[in-house]
Amino acid sequence: SQGYLGVGKNKVTPNYYNPLALYKYSNYTNSNDALIASFAATANLLKGLSLSTTYSIDHLRSENITFLSPSVGSSGFSTGGSATNISALRDNWDWNTTLNYDLRQGKSHVSALAGYDVQRFTNSAWGANASVSTDPFFENYQGGWANVVASGNSISERAYISYFGRLSYDFNDRYFITANFRRDGNSALATGHKFGNFGGVSAGWALSEEGFYKNLGLSQTLSNVKVRASWGRVGNGNLNSSYAAQNLYSASLYGTVATWSLSQASNSDLSWETSDQTNIGADLGLWNNRVQLDLTYFNNNVNGLILDAPQSPSKGIPGNTILQNVGAMYNRGLEIGISGNVIRKNKFTWDVTLNYTNVQNKVTALAEGNADIIGYTHTSTNSNNITRVGYSIGSLYAAKTDGVNPENGRRIFVNAAGERVQYSAAVASGKSNWTYLDGTKASAINASDFYLIGNALPKWYGGFINNFKYGNLDLSLNFTYAGGNYVMNGTKATLRDQTFYNNSVDVLNRWTTPGQITDMPRVVYGDQLSYGNSYPISDNVEKGDFLRLQNVLLGYRIPEKIFGKSGLTSARIYAQISNAFLLTKYTGTDPESSSNGNSNTTPGVEKNSVGQGRTFTIGLNLGF
Repeated sequence: SQGYLGVGKNKVTPNYYNPLALYKYSNYTNSNDALIASFAATANLLKGLSLSTTYSIDHLRSENITFLSPSVGSSGFSTGGSATNISALRDNWDWNTTLNYDLRQGKSHVSALAGYDVQRFTNSAWGANASVSTDPFFENYQGGWANVVASGNSISERAYISYFGRLSYDFNDRYFITANFRRDGNSALATGHKFGNFGGVSAGWALSEEGFYKNLGLSQTLSNVKVRASWGRVGNGNLNSSYAAQNLYSASLYGTVATWSLSQASNSDLSWETSDQTNIGADLGLWNNRVQLDLTYFNNNVNGLILDAPQSPSKGIPGNTILQNVGAMYNRGLEIGISGNVIRKNKFTWDVTLNYTNVQNKVTALAEGNADIIGYTHTSTNSNNITRVGYSIGSLYAAKTDGVNPENGRRIFVNAAGERVQYSAAVASGKSNWTYLDGTKASAINASDFYLIGNALPKWYGGFINNFKYGNLDLSLNFTYAGGNYVMNGTKATLRDQTFYNNSVDVLNRWTTPGQITDMPRVVYGDQLSYGNSYPISDNVEKGDFLRLQNVLLGYRIPEKIFGKSGLTSARIYAQISNAFLLTKYTGTDPESSSNGNSNTTPGVEKNSVGQGRTFTIGLNLGF
């Protein structure tokens, strides 16, 4: 399924295969059986005193089946074909019990809550891979295969337990105070550090309920005023591994001898990451509460950041990193929320909700010596992110570029000393790929020359919701937006480099003649470095600002008189579009897509990612 590319004698044999063959002779299937249920009960013990308990389960069994034909060179040919079956079970449950007390007497109102919550997460998977088919007829694991080995095996168990309490008091619906405390346990943390104590306090004052305020002329416009403040400490122990604090070993063979190898180094001091957050705000109601305005200033200091701290290679630690509580950062900003009734007239109403958050993130301390933490994508060569004191966590990190030399079409880079050097993938034998602009030899650009390019976290974000109703017809438009951040467009690198992947039309703007001004270097077969595929370059960094119509919902409630004596009490038909459209200058797949998931240290990297899907739904809701 390979072929030749080129014209005349200039032919190249690429190492990429016919995608139609890959689809036709490869199969990937997945099936799931899920059970999600909850059981709840409430007992009223005394006046104002009740006991509630809830037990929830989330049970999922899945089977993944893969077949790679020996006829396809890029997948199954080298193994003589292969079939893989993996069965996985996720079995989670949560048991929550609370004792609630509520008492009103005169102008005083007291409420209290005490309880505990237990969660357990159990995961297991097992499977096998078969290779070297005894006959091309076999396309299932149950067929004839020469080699069978274990594949996809894993097992883990994690548990959380929390004891918590809350006490609230308000007087005359004007003065409010609440205190809470909780003790949380996480099995993934180190022995002696599994439990953490957290809590907080908040207070509020309904200023508009005071007699002197009601006598002010301002009360006619600003009809409701409540000021509030709070402080609290919470813990974060959400780790990727259920055994993050322990030494882990992998079983293997040394020749034919069974042995063990270290796969993760332990940290006996791994403990909770904590957040101390202070909020000061006001809730305002205008024109008899027709418009609601919420203002909040927040300052969140995060301590004991759980990050992969770099380690000396001489220590022999797998991956040269160890999970540690290594530093601190803060998030500070302002939240604004506005909601109101724009129109209420006859059968037509229009309600609007707008929220906006402006946030500044800065790392204030890291591990000993404040050593930078480099975040990698896909392979160890793609160091797209850096966490550095004084900057936003996971900032984009890349080789700095300065256009294309119009004299020869070579990409120009800026090294750590601020010097401009150029690169060429095609040079005569004995010549250097790297030279200064005058042609003299220069040192190659490497990670020590990388620059911090920009923050990957949005500086502002929010949503805009519009709800319209006319008679039995309703329409909802939900917009989301974000910006002030940058995205590493790794997709651009793979669509521009000269390794005979599919090229974008950007290549049409390549340098071809001396004096030409362009941002696309001359085409040289095999050149990946000039385009940012060998390592990240600043030329592929773009602004990530966007506006998305996240959801559109149109519904119609059928008049009840039509039902007659059918037994129906309500009926509503609706149509819905999720991710209806996206407005952005970002040229990649999606400014919100991330090749690294929700990783803290490697955000804002998009490389051949799948963007958010657009979903169309038509439905009918019936009530009896």
